[in-house]
Amino acid sequence: MRRDFTVIWNVYAFASTYMGLDRFDPKSVGLGDIEDSLEVEDRWILSRLASLKRRYMEAMEDLRIHDAARALRSFIIEDVSHWYLRIIRRRVWEEVDTPSKRAAYATLYKVLWEWLLMAAPFIPYTAEYLYIKVFREAEERPEESIHMLDMPEPEDHLVDSALEEDMEKARMVIEAILSARNEAGLKLRRPVRRVIIAASSQEAERSLRRLEGLIRLMANAKEIEFAPASALEATRIYRVEPDYGRLGPRFKREMPKVLRLIEERGGEIGRLLAEKGVYEAEYEGLRIRLTLEDVSLKAEYPEWLKVRDTPLGLVAVDTRLTREEVLEGVARDIVRRIQAMRKEAGYNVEDYVEVWIEGSGDVEEAVNALKDYIKRETRAVRLELGTPPSGVEVLREWELDGDRVVIGLRRAAASG
Repeated sequence: MRRDFTVIWNVYAFASTYMGLDRFDPKSVGLGDIEDSLEVEDRWILSRLASLKRRYMEAMEDLRIHDAARALRSFIIEDVSHWYLRIIRRRVWEEVDTPSKRAAYATLYKVLWEWLLMAAPFIPYTAEYLYIKVFREAEERPEESIHMLDMPEPEDHLVDSALEEDMEKARMVIEAILSARNEAGLKLRRPVRRVIIAASSQEAERSLRRLEGLIRLMANAKEIEFAPASALEATRIYRVEPDYGRLGPRFKREMPKVLRLIEERGGEIGRLLAEKGVYEAEYEGLRIRLTLEDVSLKAEYPEWLKVRDTPLGLVAVDTRLTREEVLEGVARDIVRRIQAMRKEAGYNVEDYVEVWIEGSGDVEEAVNALKDYIKRETRAVRLELGTPPSGVEVLREWELDGDRVVIGLRRAAASG
């Protein structure tokens, strides 16, 4: 229960911090104003909210209080915190005001406001505090208490059952991708070349194609490739081990020829045995016929391909990295370290900084190649390679993939 309250608090803190930073005014920006700028994740969470309101009202009317409480918890924890905020984080981090950012703010505001109204009977004191600190001031509401307000009205026209089903499938595939990345030791900050999806049905593929851009974003993949299962099967490496107990008595003195054949053509033999159950060949003047009973057959995907089997089909991650992708990963690691140092120094979200980075090899190359990206993500007005000067406010030594890196930063004069 305490963990749930922590999550709820963090969700509202996230919204309040970034909306305040960007001076978002809910009185002047409503959903009707940014309807054309709604992204697929916005339409999905609005559909989930509308579905929640219907389930909530039905449960409360039937006095199924426990069902209403479970629905509220699932929505704010699973749908909002674990999913929607993960998706929109990059949109709200953009420096400039964009229609997409305003759409995310307007959507999130509506979601959190209406959820709080429904949650108020269950968490009266928390709801009251959040109402006073977040919503009452923002909208200049006259009501002194959230408990004086009506429940939100049903909006069944916002329900998009097909989109909700598509998103559930996308989440399943993304979790499989993340699992495969984890096996390969590839942190999410490191982009991967491609993800291959061999859907188990045309319906599943259509659903996933509709959310292909979102899957690519959440998986940090350069490309999503839809392919038949046979394409993944073709990458498998077959290892064939002879059954001496069966083959020895049959071939006797010719057995060495059989062993040489298996050693030379093991992959071909394994593939044909897997497909047809039999392999026949003329080898060194000997006619050889092998079946699955004559050998032990093992099939493995190549080391660079991590595959997961899901109810929607096979999902594979190509873990080979180009030089560009390696540098992108290093740059993301640098950004993460600088953000941790900003937090350690107690800087405000809106503060600009000056940064010095001392490193070599991949670090130096990544900073030179992706300097603008690092500056944008860390609100740095200055980024220099070299030993940090004595006047820095925070100085830390880090290790990135075995390389020593020293980072120094200080608040920029423009921050005041």
